[in-house]
Amino acid sequence: MSHQVNYQPVPYSSPSPYPGRPDFNHASQSYNYSTSTSAKDLTSAPSTSSPSLSPSEARREAEDQGSALSIILFSLAVFTAVVGPAVILLALIFGFNTFERDGLAVNTSADLQNLLTLSQIVTTVVSKSVSIIVGVHAYQLAAKWLKFSDRRSEGRPTPLQLGLLMSVLQSSSIVSWLQVRWHLLRGSKASKRQVLKPSSILTRAVTVLGLLLFLSYAVTGLDTWLHLSSKAITITRMSSYPGSTPPLYGKQLNETQCEENAKADFASAPTCGMEKSADNPFGISLPEGIQTLTNTSAKNLVVMTDDGKQSILVPASIESNVAYDATTFGVGSTCMSLTAECLKPQVLGGYTIYGDNYFPYINCAGVYPQANISLAYAGTTSSTLPFGFVYSNNGSFSTDAKPTYEMVTTNPFNIAAVINSFAYVSNAGDDTFVNNTGFFTHGRTGAWNVLYCNSTVYDVNYRYLPASDGTSGSYQALSSSISNIQMATLVSIGLDIGFIQRNMPSRIEGAGLRGGSYTTAFAQELSRELIGLSAALYEPVPVTAIAETSVVLGSRVQLVPLALYLAAVVIYALTALIVGIAALIEAHSVKFVKLVHLRITNSLPIVHALFGPVDSSRTWKDDGVEMFSTEAEKDRLYVGPVRSQTEGDSFGFARTG
Repeated sequence: MSHQVNYQPVPYSSPSPYPGRPDFNHASQSYNYSTSTSAKDLTSAPSTSSPSLSPSEARREAEDQGSALSIILFSLAVFTAVVGPAVILLALIFGFNTFERDGLAVNTSADLQNLLTLSQIVTTVVSKSVSIIVGVHAYQLAAKWLKFSDRRSEGRPTPLQLGLLMSVLQSSSIVSWLQVRWHLLRGSKASKRQVLKPSSILTRAVTVLGLLLFLSYAVTGLDTWLHLSSKAITITRMSSYPGSTPPLYGKQLNETQCEENAKADFASAPTCGMEKSADNPFGISLPEGIQTLTNTSAKNLVVMTDDGKQSILVPASIESNVAYDATTFGVGSTCMSLTAECLKPQVLGGYTIYGDNYFPYINCAGVYPQANISLAYAGTTSSTLPFGFVYSNNGSFSTDAKPTYEMVTTNPFNIAAVINSFAYVSNAGDDTFVNNTGFFTHGRTGAWNVLYCNSTVYDVNYRYLPASDGTSGSYQALSSSISNIQMATLVSIGLDIGFIQRNMPSRIEGAGLRGGSYTTAFAQELSRELIGLSAALYEPVPVTAIAETSVVLGSRVQLVPLALYLAAVVIYALTALIVGIAALIEAHSVKFVKLVHLRITNSLPIVHALFGPVDSSRTWKDDGVEMFSTEAEKDRLYVGPVRSQTEGDSFGFARTG
């Protein structure tokens, strides 16, 4: 069973509900707080202390109190509290720690927990400082109200508008903002009262609070996005190399070897000893080349740069936990398939014939780029397929018994090849192209592909960065320039050895069948084998730069949410600063701003005006508590139905004694 409170109206035993409402005396430019409370009522009031200052003295003291210091302190405090951690956040990502941009993200060695803690601090300060900035804005509103009051203009708020203004300034919440906005939009349609134009003070307060709340929620939302999109990763951090001498991780042409071989064997001078005049011309240089290609060399290793464009020669082993820059040589190749252009079928008896039982009809004469390759002629077998250097001016293989290094006169130089493979024989039948590999199936000997390549020898400056897991590393080409003709001729010697022609096609067998490109795979393997087989030409040289590395737990931060978050934070901080500057300008040289500010941002002055007693000297106080005198037990308030002798029962407060 519910319990219902049955209020019985009680009569007033206190002064009138508004004992201290002020009247403005325009002529004297002063406030005269009059009251309808009788002398007897005042005598029975609970005041036990007397003011230390007379009303005139209290007023003069209030006139000397400025608001500039409060405005400056609060504005700068909020601006510093918001911008400071945001600057530290940026410094941790881009200043105090190593970082690297990776697309729309940045990888930094800064600890993720520290970054997100700073962003959370900024977000918390923003959300909590909205009421502070609104309080600073209240100084501007107070100054405007005083000016409007002096001119008796319509900028002054009505009692209802004052209540709405106090709700906005004292709560500074989205709920109060929505309620006031609703009242301003709705007006008084449900009321018969005349609708007055809203005070500019009220509309300004609503606008500023709405802007601050929007920015605050934007910062909170973007901070949430930043938290969700950021993650912890392992990062390689650089520090000074502790060694006394730089290690020999670079490569250069061994000029001493070239000179010594030229003296000992005149015939080997053009090849720097790579090819001797003995019966086994490559017996000295070939073992190191093969070991390099098979990753068994103790000196050299062939790797591909991160961009996949070059194969470069690097040391087979390096110290752990180091990153370095060094010079070396590399080869980059590009290839294209000319099978479709070179295929020359014949029409016999109404049938299209693509070749005999063994070879397709291949003739590349006149095809651009020129490569005068032909098959199905006498002397051509599966073991003597064309593969080697071709002249760039006419695309022809040399008919002279010259080594390749004597024919190469340019860098880059051209290579053409015909590749035969059974890996590309498909179920589609004979005389068909296999995907986009360039292979054409025909006859009893599998599929055929005609390739034309352009190879360039480079002087490379590269950077090695160890992987965070310690198992491998990356090689970044910092700069590349085309090497001189001598280096091109020396690297082309690999084509004379015969190792490339015999082994290279089988190394990339099946490439392009399930994704990727056969021509790209051919070009990359060609580059790798050309530079690898020339490994005996080089000697080590010191690195150009080196640093010790350590693996730390870092952060991967997405740039889009970070940029939007910082932009919202900066806009909020600037808004707070602008609000402070505007308040400082408006309140400059205006008296009693602090008193008005107190009355619109604090409920105590209103309560004091309602329930008094009003002590004139205390009304000049800028502290709401100081307005009240000592209270007694009889000052406790009653709330509920109140009986009035003239207007009937009402609901409200009363001092019942």
